[in-house]
Amino acid sequence: MYKIKFLTPQDNDFKNVWRYSSSEEVSRLLTWKNYKTIESFREFFEQKYLKHISYPNLFKTILVDGKFAGTLHMLKRERGVMQIGYGIMPKLWGKGIGKSILDKICNYISNNFSDIKIIRADINKSNEAMKKILNNYGFIKIKELENNRISYEFNLDIFKFEKYIFENHDVEALFKVGNTKENRLSDHDYIISFYEETDIRHNIENIESNGFVCIDNPAPYHYFFESKFGEIFDTYLLASSFLHASMNISTCVFDKSNFLSSKIKVKENSKINFTLEDQYLYFLTKIIDKFSNNKLVQVERNFSSLRNTTIIPMAQRYGEAEVDNITQIRWIKKANLYLAYKATFSELKKEKMKEKIQVLFTVLSNTKDQKLRERLGEIKNYVEWL
Repeated sequence: MYKIKFLTPQDNDFKNVWRYSSSEEVSRLLTWKNYKTIESFREFFEQKYLKHISYPNLFKTILVDGKFAGTLHMLKRERGVMQIGYGIMPKLWGKGIGKSILDKICNYISNNFSDIKIIRADINKSNEAMKKILNNYGFIKIKELENNRISYEFNLDIFKFEKYIFENHDVEALFKVGNTKENRLSDHDYIISFYEETDIRHNIENIESNGFVCIDNPAPYHYFFESKFGEIFDTYLLASSFLHASMNISTCVFDKSNFLSSKIKVKENSKINFTLEDQYLYFLTKIIDKFSNNKLVQVERNFSSLRNTTIIPMAQRYGEAEVDNITQIRWIKKANLYLAYKATFSELKKEKMKEKIQVLFTVLSNTKDQKLRERLGEIKNYVEWL
């Protein structure tokens, strides 16, 4: 474990900083001005390195185990964004020190500058080592810039959330759900695995006291938290024993959505007969419930599930479409199921969604299954607009 310090620049740093910045190995990877003479560098050192030592523009001298290692520059760009640039002496490369310094930088900014949400790092395209460090730490490549540079960004809200959860002694594990390279505008989905004796309500209060406000609790142990910068954390709080049990599932007795069993990949038990039409009704019921509670994003998600797990397989089974995969469909008969398929694509507007749900209900109403028709009739009695 390396002991890393960030110190305010001093006059006696001149020799070390010049030796670092004039190194050929360092110079070829710089994204700032390369000072080729000691005279031009001295002007930079005296006018900038020694004077820019306070927020929002500050230099730091980096020490590793008490010895000069490199330099750090932190500069607030636009609102909520801190740009960083740091480097270390070539003799320290390849030892994991760069990652340790980046971790200290993120902690330093998180602890000292509450108005910063994003850390930005622009690096030379040729700097493969730094690319690896940034990617492994969770920085996301944003765009390529002129002068052979690449811009990366890191979300401090995610850093703070994960750090708090890690420091919570009631938590055994934290899992990120879905694609780790998701769109920057999407929610952040997590499973928090707690020890069995944990008081969940107490932990919800603790999360809120750390700056993440609970904005929704749509189901038991399912919570949405929002940071002060508007990031949404969609979390599932589960007992560790539950996760242990789920890893040892042997048989699917039934799965109304057909989604979980396809992911878990276990053998099915055929004692309970659950048809595609039953599955259609299951999703339709969920869609109507979410719509009635103004949860339009969840309606959209269920539209997608209904389309991919139910409508497309039904169309294929009844010869109304030829399907290679869910993105390659050729409709042979543009009738009921085609209309249902089209209805599952909708804008996030309530009236538009209402029209689509009505179409989905009408299509299923054409079923010849008397029990299914009776269940649809019961739904219609409670939902007037159907």
